[in-house]
Amino acid sequence: MYPKLSVYMDGVETPTVVEPISDDIWAYEELAGRKTSETAAKVTLAYIQLEGRIPTSLAEVRTWARDRRVLVIVGEAADPTQPAPGDGS
Repeated sequence: MYPKLSVYMDGVETPTVVEPISDDIWAYEELAGRKTSETAAKVTLAYIQLEGRIPTSLAEVRTWARDRRVLVIVGEAADPTQPAPGDGS
């Protein structure tokens, strides 16, 4: 079981939570080849889950993420719109 991803899009304060499956991981690895990054993986997995299809390239995912102002956080994370505890806010 892979960790759930909290996906924030278009400035919405409530995330959409998605749970990647093994096939999503394999699809990302095939797209990325040897050039993998944690950020690209998270955003690609969110894309596959939310769009319901495998992208043709990482450039397609990048455009989708930019157009929708996507932020992906792994696991049960604190709301990024709220100040962190102890930061003096």
